Amino acid sequence: MIFVPFTVGGAFLLLVMLYHNWVHVDDDPSRYVEDLRDPQRATWESASRLAAMLCDPDYSHLKQDRQLASELGELLDRQITSGCDSEADIRMQVFFCRALGEFTIDDGLAILIRAADPNTEGVDTEVRCAALEAIAVLTGNLPPDDVRSNRELTRAVIAASEANSTENGNRQRARAAYCLGVIGSPAAVDQLAKMLADPHPNARFNAATGLARHGDDRCVAILAEMLDPNAETVVAGETEESGRNWKRQQVQLNALAGAKQLLEKNSSKELAGLATAIDDLLASDASDAVTELARTTQAMLPEGN
Repeated sequence: MIFVPFTVGGAFLLLVMLYHNWVHVDDDPSRYVEDLRDPQRATWESASRLAAMLCDPDYSHLKQDRQLASELGELLDRQITSGCDSEADIRMQVFFCRALGEFTIDDGLAILIRAADPNTEGVDTEVRCAALEAIAVLTGNLPPDDVRSNRELTRAVIAASEANSTENGNRQRARAAYCLGVIGSPAAVDQLAKMLADPHPNARFNAATGLARHGDDRCVAILAEMLDPNAETVVAGETEESGRNWKRQQVQLNALAGAKQLLEKNSSKELAGLATAIDDLLASDASDAVTELARTTQAMLPEGN
């Protein structure tokens, strides 16, 4: 899994945490949308209240509100089309993306695809990454056949997965890889296989877990890399010991979760490399959480591995 929170990401999660107590049973989301329509009235208070409503179980019906999804999509589209690029504008566009990702209907998907597509001019990297994150959440809420058959969706995310090897490009490819795993169309899976050779660890790790989700054993070598207790690629960029330990644990947990998905769909394949990696992991000083999941995963391995 990508190393950002996915149900509600980043600033969106912060808004919910800060303002969830503001939601009242008589709140009307349309008044907050109206505030956001007017640049003179648009405030983080309105965005915060709307974010809290979208994440409140008492307002779960909003996730199927087509009018609300369409209105938020129009606001995002207007900002992108108008070339709004101030810091405040970008923050608001990120909010719109993440809000649209909370829905369980596809009314906001088209504008998210546009925002994620590198061929769309004038989209800031933060917004593009937020759109990819939102797509990953939203498509997980939609009928799989509808997602897999959406060629424009697959095309745009594949294009995002081919960004240059810059800091921004690396972030974009990592998020695109996760999206492709959720989409799961034949073209998406083929792209994930290519991304196993991506120079950026998070991108190839997400590619591997995406393939594992679909039972594709081409991911085994990268899953083994993720499980390796001594692999420096796993903690690349982390300078503090606490950060390195946390990152290694998260990567190992994600790899084991992916391995379980792989084994649930592909237990007949030769998976010796995975078995060896799990044995080595259990022989290390891995955390209790990692050890427990590793033992559970090891028990799923077919005999002879």
